[in-house]
Amino acid sequence: MAVLVSFTVFPLFATLEIENRVNYCLLNLQDMQTMITRAFLCQDKMDAEVWLTEASTIEQMVIKAIGPIHMKLTEAGLEPSRCLQYIFNGRRRHIIDLTIQG
Repeated sequence: MAVLVSFTVFPLFATLEIENRVNYCLLNLQDMQTMITRAFLCQDKMDAEVWLTEASTIEQMVIKAIGPIHMKLTEAGLEPSRCLQYIFNGRRRHIIDLTIQG
């Protein structure tokens, strides 16, 4: 029973987790770019340092969010939908392959 639950329930959210982490990183990278641009356009040195410090904080948050993505990519291959695709499609290659490559 434990194997069945761990095989069907736990990896089910790996793809959603990857999507959420990538979305989070992209949004924060956009904010970081805005802050860096403001820092370089700022005339006051103290304000520029504040913007760069905030950008550095966002950079650390993005790095922390990117860390587990590699592990989640391996878990995404174990999702039940991927196993069902493998069972029904076999090893046939499709012209357009929309699966996540790890």
